[in-house]
Amino acid sequence: MQTNDFLLPGNRRTIFDMKKNKVQGDADGMTIDRNGNLWVALYGGCHVICVDPRTGKIIQKLPIPGVHITSVTFAGDNLDELIVTSSYQDLPDEEITLIPYVGSTYRVTGLGVSGYENQPAIL
Repeated sequence: MQTNDFLLPGNRRTIFDMKKNKVQGDADGMTIDRNGNLWVALYGGCHVICVDPRTGKIIQKLPIPGVHITSVTFAGDNLDELIVTSSYQDLPDEEITLIPYVGSTYRVTGLGVSGYENQPAIL
């Protein structure tokens, strides 16, 4: 098992293999939509991918202006807006000035999917 393999808890099977699918970057923050698909922020990969865990295939790939995409979550009144965060940590100054919105938070609309309401952590 690779570090970037995604495992389902319980039956412990790999649902997506980053290396086999030639995905650039490392899996960082993730969320699930109401169709059961997994949305994954790619740190160092400039994208968010949506993976169908039933087939192990990428069904959508969203380019994000930035290199280090850190997290994703659904928001908005209908939970149909994907909020994407990014970081400029560990990037050289030259690269930070070349990418206008590096380290920003983005709102992606019109995806045709919605997510679940976030649940507060109970400590």
